[in-house]
Amino acid sequence: MKNSHKIFVLVIATAGVSLNACTNQQMYDAVQQNRLYECRNQADIRDIEQCERRHSMEWKDYEQQRQSLKARQE
Repeated sequence: MKNSHKIFVLVIATAGVSLNACTNQQMYDAVQQNRLYECRNQADIRDIEQCERRHSMEWKDYEQQRQSLKARQE
């Protein structure tokens, strides 16, 4: 695991423990922002663009997809 990933995981874990009022959407947004930041560390512009497309799902779309998958499992 890269050092930046370790630091991010530590920050998120700490934030999760200390900020119980944080919503699922806020956590999702923070993770997505970190992923997009990591995308920009790619060497090739095509890799950057592909990575950004993979991690650019809006919360409402993510939640809708999650609920749909959850309903299928029940």
